[in-house]
Amino acid sequence: MAYKELIKNFDNLRDYMRDFFVYGYRTRNDFTQKSSRTYDNERRRVENYLGKYIKWEYGKQGKRIFLSVDATKIGANPFYQAYFCKSFTNNDITLHFFILDLLATGQALKVEELTDLIAENYGETFEPQTVRAKLNEYLKVGLLLATKEGRAFRYSLSPDSSESILGSDPDTLVMLDFFSGAAPFGIIGQYLKNRYPNYPENFIFKHRFIAHTLDDNILSTVLKGMRENRTVKFSNFASRTQTLTEHSGLPLKILISAQTGRRYLLVKLLTGHRIAVYRLDHIKTVKFGEKSTDFPEWRQKADTLLACSWGSTIRPSRHADSFEMDLYIDEETELFVLHRLQREQRHGQIEKIAENHYRYTIQVTNAGELMAWVKSFTGRILRISSSNPQVYQFYNDMERLQAMYREE
Repeated sequence: MAYKELIKNFDNLRDYMRDFFVYGYRTRNDFTQKSSRTYDNERRRVENYLGKYIKWEYGKQGKRIFLSVDATKIGANPFYQAYFCKSFTNNDITLHFFILDLLATGQALKVEELTDLIAENYGETFEPQTVRAKLNEYLKVGLLLATKEGRAFRYSLSPDSSESILGSDPDTLVMLDFFSGAAPFGIIGQYLKNRYPNYPENFIFKHRFIAHTLDDNILSTVLKGMRENRTVKFSNFASRTQTLTEHSGLPLKILISAQTGRRYLLVKLLTGHRIAVYRLDHIKTVKFGEKSTDFPEWRQKADTLLACSWGSTIRPSRHADSFEMDLYIDEETELFVLHRLQREQRHGQIEKIAENHYRYTIQVTNAGELMAWVKSFTGRILRISSSNPQVYQFYNDMERLQAMYREE
């Protein structure tokens, strides 16, 4: 089958781009889902999207292809390009231009009138139900307006457009630029930015997590379920066991890590009546379930659990870990360290116990989740203490680090 750049199912492309180009670092032989020809077609398609960011090297197992992007030196997120490549039928593209052209005069037309005008003006014949389906599709996304006349509807172009909404205010366009680079669903901002081809890039992001946009369609469905108080049915892929499991639950919150950009779904499972956390990039599919009246109650319970949580681990507060860390901070030359500690302490407490000597204490669900943050103070840590034994791995890590640099 001939290779095609356009795609019909984004889910398949998302898995391939993420598993092989972001996390996988694999070879052609590692692709076991389908045939080698499928691998070649998918690789060519991705290379069309990501072009200059695709790198490769040769090893014992063959040619490894991977993604190499310096997020501080790019403007638009390169993964957005995949969203502009959805396939369409001949009817889709034909009716798109016919309908918009006929309605551009400002008149409101019925389905039958549009069908007749298409045949009369363009020599193309369509069934009324085909035209009606396309009109309803555009009505749903806001391109058209409908006014009822008797039992029928008259359709007209919506006056809303990117130009009418955004105008030409420089501050508005700068806001749009920031949104496209920093917020979930930044693809919307990028789409609007493309309406201004000469618009310069205003922002460079030091910490930019570009790959998470691949999960935005999953995120969109989950947020809609939350807004409508609906349960969702989702399939979750466990990377450690390489298994796909099905779950049903009431979505409560989306958590986003400020350190990694990774996003999590906080959900009250229908089986077991407990709150669980799932990585959004491990969720393959999401479908809507039934309406629920329990959302406010379980949302309050989730907020209570999150009050003492540092990361994605949640459990009742009676099982919280205690954590304590003593730091040496030179008050004359290193006040920026103290300011950082105050800024990032979350619900912990800071106490000055002597000159240049500070103590940080906190009760958290899982003290082990603090350690990546704690290690960023290496060189100033005098002592750490915790009820979680996992924390004391810090001392072993420091001894191994010293051994690596110590002379024999």
